[in-house]
Amino acid sequence: MELTILDEIKNQLFPLQKEEMELLEESILKEGIREPLIVWNNNGKQILVDGHNRYEIARKHNLSFTTITKEFADIDEAIDWINKNQLGRRNLTDEQRKYLIGKIYNQQKKKHGGNRGNQYAGKISEVAKCNFCTLPNTENTKKETAEKLSDTTKYSPRTIKNCGDFAEAVEKVKEISPVAAQKILQGEIKDAITALPQITRKEPEKLPEVVKKIEQGSQKVKEAVKEIRKEEEIKKAEIVTLPPVIDIRHGDFREVLKDIKEVDAIITDPPYPAEYLYLWEDLGKFAKEKLKEGGYLVAYTGQYHLLEVLSMLSKSIDYVWTFCLYHEGQTQIVNGINVMCRWKPVLIFQKGKTKFTRTIQDYIVSEQREKDGHDWQQSMSGVKKFIELFTDVSDTVCDPFTGSGTTAEACKQLKRKFVGAEIDEETYKIAVGRVGVNI
Repeated sequence: MELTILDEIKNQLFPLQKEEMELLEESILKEGIREPLIVWNNNGKQILVDGHNRYEIARKHNLSFTTITKEFADIDEAIDWINKNQLGRRNLTDEQRKYLIGKIYNQQKKKHGGNRGNQYAGKISEVAKCNFCTLPNTENTKKETAEKLSDTTKYSPRTIKNCGDFAEAVEKVKEISPVAAQKILQGEIKDAITALPQITRKEPEKLPEVVKKIEQGSQKVKEAVKEIRKEEEIKKAEIVTLPPVIDIRHGDFREVLKDIKEVDAIITDPPYPAEYLYLWEDLGKFAKEKLKEGGYLVAYTGQYHLLEVLSMLSKSIDYVWTFCLYHEGQTQIVNGINVMCRWKPVLIFQKGKTKFTRTIQDYIVSEQREKDGHDWQQSMSGVKKFIELFTDVSDTVCDPFTGSGTTAEACKQLKRKFVGAEIDEETYKIAVGRVGVNI
């Protein structure tokens, strides 16, 4: 029997991995095709609906098979049946399950007039009343669809709607790269369920590049986006120039900042791991040499090597206080002692210890963690606060570990002069691209 294969139907099915296909073929050659194939008799054509892999093996080895005919009103009804049938399969990945639920939700929502592309679709009898107009109550329809699926899938209505967004995002990926879509559905992209819909909704222009990164081996959507943004900043560095009040230099601060004169404050975030501890003693010497009398060194640090850091800096400059920088939102675990870290010490040293000229609070809230430019990047909100506390407008701020340019950008916004150094060439370019202006 010759069956008709429709791409519209075949593309709905999850392809077997090579090893799975080989095992199926081995089993069929030993035991035959035991389960019937599902076909749809559409105007005399026997369209294959379920059993594509078994049909392929049957044709390859000239094996016999049986069929069961199902009736469908149209292709959409056939696809709806396929999605529900696949949902009953064992060993689905979480991505595959939520993709199927999302497709079923989107299909039913479309049938019931909840298509987002037409806010007036739906049954005219279902209306939303207000003081000025009468419109179809599509919101209630969507809610009913999600609640109905919630009863059968055990997911909340909110999760059902999120599944719908995920399914739409995967369909967009499929149009660009079926290979990337398969990686997503196989569970190889760890944050795809949550991050992929955000990109397709908020930054759709980045989706082709994200898909390319997934094809090349990125295992997270957020990692792909981060890499794309880095590349954009690096390219931007070639076509911008730094403002006259911003001076970012490429190289080791101990070399490239030798010529700078006295600065009003050093605000910096040196690396925390043990292999970089020697830099803290050099930072103390640098601060003693380059700060104006009474100028402040404001240094972010971690807790793990806090005693060594305090000891090294104290050899050259006077300790004043330790501020708490509190992290809102997501935090990270310090694996060495199994602690969820929600704050960061910020050490205040001074060249010639004096009393603060005004009463200040030693608790600063970092509103949002920012890691687009560098893994160790600090939030703009925290840096701005320290600049405002320890400098005045037109003062000069130095950052010997400029990184991706957060302190430089904050100085630009707050009308301070800036001079700094970054030893890593790629990160240096990111900083220039971030702070620079078009030529």
